[in-house]
Amino acid sequence: MDNFEEVYNKLKKEDISCFVKKEWYELQKRLEREILPSPKKDFLNGDVIRETMFVSNKGFQAIKQMMGLKRIFSKKFLKKILKEDEFGKPLIKNNKYQTSHNLIHNLSHLGVFKQSGGTLNGQKTIVEWGGGYGCMAKIIMRINSEITCIIIDLPLVSCIQNNYLVELFGKDHVNLILSTKNKIKENKINILPLGLIKSFKLKTDMFISTWALSESSKYSQDYVRKNNFFGAKNILMAYSKGSETFPRPIEIEKDLINRGAILKKVKNLKKNAESYYLMCVDNSRRVE
Repeated sequence: MDNFEEVYNKLKKEDISCFVKKEWYELQKRLEREILPSPKKDFLNGDVIRETMFVSNKGFQAIKQMMGLKRIFSKKFLKKILKEDEFGKPLIKNNKYQTSHNLIHNLSHLGVFKQSGGTLNGQKTIVEWGGGYGCMAKIIMRINSEITCIIIDLPLVSCIQNNYLVELFGKDHVNLILSTKNKIKENKINILPLGLIKSFKLKTDMFISTWALSESSKYSQDYVRKNNFFGAKNILMAYSKGSETFPRPIEIEKDLINRGAILKKVKNLKKNAESYYLMCVDNSRRVE
């Protein structure tokens, strides 16, 4: 990415204090030291990236999740989606599919959604709250490159996503929002830094957040709730049961359960043994 640090310095001027818990401010400072002035060739092996955005465990977890994927998806589909890219030097955990545990892990979320009756078919727009370095967006675009994807994240993470996804899909398929004058572009991956979110009236078919929203401030959670999950009828959310640092998002839980959400415990995840999925499924626009 051209002028990585310059773009980040511009984006970080926006006030995001109401959206972010202090723990993530501290992580962002560590991430700055790890990433700036620009990501290294093996940036996916950085300590903060691996701690916060990249799942890479040996044995039990990866094997169990891969077994689950084989029950849900065809071999042809898995070969297409799970083939890892060399960019960023991710650690390969499965030689047969040449994939990382992080790709297996992220696809597992969509697998649980599919098992619960959900599908990406018919979804024209997807909003992801907290997209890591861009792994879920990569999977979504591999499944359907016509989907309009919007990732909301911290400014430095947004820059990392842009760096990663442009390398994979090209500049024509990725739209980094740099100011309120920019627009969301259809059929592209749109990267929307958190500081600019209030200037955009988002409307989506599906909302995804795997742990990020539950680790955001109460203001963030209330913002998403008050905006009715940006109109999404399909919701895939994962969250921890709660701790002193990141309390259980009780109001979101109540809202979604009142909407008929499916509640499932996250399996095969030792680190977050007390984590759950909340899923709302609407197939009225499903395309077979």
